[in-house]
Amino acid sequence: MTKVLKNFKVSANGTVFGVYAGIDRDAALLAHVQDAGYTSIKDAAAVLEKSVEDFIYETQVELLAPLWERISIVNATVVTDENLHVAFDIAVDGTAVHSALEWLDADLDLVTEDCNLDVNNEYRDAVAMALGDDRELYDEASDDARSGVLGDIAYMVTEKLVAIARDLRKVNASEAA
Repeated sequence: MTKVLKNFKVSANGTVFGVYAGIDRDAALLAHVQDAGYTSIKDAAAVLEKSVEDFIYETQVELLAPLWERISIVNATVVTDENLHVAFDIAVDGTAVHSALEWLDADLDLVTEDCNLDVNNEYRDAVAMALGDDRELYDEASDDARSGVLGDIAYMVTEKLVAIARDLRKVNASEAA
């Protein structure tokens, strides 16, 4: 069975040490102490002259919610004026942070040659700003070596928009029938 790694924010005394991946809280804490140069949690606790129990108690290891779960497309509507498009809002934690549109062809597929999201990157900054202090943590945990969290945001918004457009196409097809 494959074990899924999760990202955890590790901190103590108000200082965030970073994001560490692990299958659970204990594995993330171990990754943190090993990153700090210790061989084990017991070793780190001993250097700090604390019991293992106190060290674990005083170190906060919080699950960092997956970015995918925090970003959504809301209020999506097909607009059938002279320029067929889908109007939508991008939300973080359920709150709309940016409004946008993408062109649709006659079959209600997204037009890829003239993609507004590719041209206008304001939405990425709006989403990143809405993440607040967590933005740095997502950047640290990002697999996008070139663009970091901004690349992750672009990918996730595009994937979610494609799914919404597909759903809107189905709704319009059933209404037309």
